[in-house]
Amino acid sequence: MKRDELIKVLKTVMPGVSKGDALLQGADAFVFTPGLVQTYNDHLSVSHPANIDVTASVKAVEMVRVLEKMAGLDVQMKVEDNQLMVTDGNTNLAMKLMEVQTPSLIEALDLEGLEWNPIPKDFLPAIDLCLSSVSNNPAHGVLNGIKVDGTDLLASDNYRVAWSVIGEPMREFIIPGLATAALLKIPDLESYAVSTWVHFMNKEGAVFSSRLLGGDFPSDTMKGLFPANEDSVEYELPEALKPALERAAIMTSSQDGVMEYVTLSRKGDNLLVQGERQFGSVLDKVPAGEAGFPVDTQININPKFLLDIMGMTRKFRMSGSLLIFGGEGFLYLSSTISPKGE
Repeated sequence: MKRDELIKVLKTVMPGVSKGDALLQGADAFVFTPGLVQTYNDHLSVSHPANIDVTASVKAVEMVRVLEKMAGLDVQMKVEDNQLMVTDGNTNLAMKLMEVQTPSLIEALDLEGLEWNPIPKDFLPAIDLCLSSVSNNPAHGVLNGIKVDGTDLLASDNYRVAWSVIGEPMREFIIPGLATAALLKIPDLESYAVSTWVHFMNKEGAVFSSRLLGGDFPSDTMKGLFPANEDSVEYELPEALKPALERAAIMTSSQDGVMEYVTLSRKGDNLLVQGERQFGSVLDKVPAGEAGFPVDTQININPKFLLDIMGMTRKFRMSGSLLIFGGEGFLYLSSTISPKGE
């Protein structure tokens, strides 16, 4: 087998490998069976077809690291003396076989018995749009995931809400944000299936599986935050704000110890951008632009979030204490507006 081809396959299944101490035996291993490589860590599982003919379970991270340092173009694999032997003709890697629990758990996913459906072409871009609004606080429960329900995708971390709409309906599920970040790295995804897990398959036959989040997702509450009246004034952030945001982001404050933010405010014809910590601050002044910026308003907002949004749109509206960005198929809401001086 070509060494670079094997490395590509192993890196594709790597999201299913536990990087730290694994409580589940085999969560840190590659599981090789004839024609297939699989991983499983109780949250994610990835399977990928491969041109191999061995049955073995071995430490994953260390195997990939050594393979990357080999020089040969081709490698051969065989099991001998309770070890998986991998050689390129000059370097010989011997990985001790592991006792693992994961094969039976992978089998229980019943990948061959799933009912597969095509993935709408705008699903993955919609997932990407929502990802920055997913909570990473375990106490927030289902808000650590993205709710997919028909044509709606919703996410919130209690500071902001993302609502993206796709063209074709999908089955209902809540996928963890950590899983979606890994999912977006899998190339050429074509179909999906939902069981107690959600599964995605690409054109090469690789299957990415994620355990679902359970619980009541506040979809209606989130949608209700977006005002139906669109007659409010539309503003536009200046393009020159981007480098100022990047500078201010280096010096950011922490709001309630959860969300880093920069402060935006208006002074005359200029927009002030400030980042501050206990050891210093940075203040930038950029022209507000023709579309202006609301006077007597202070916006405290996560700089990465705002930079991501500005990559899609610079236009926004305000509704009470809410800041609303919108574009084709998506809406973002942030509740970080306050009267200036508060």
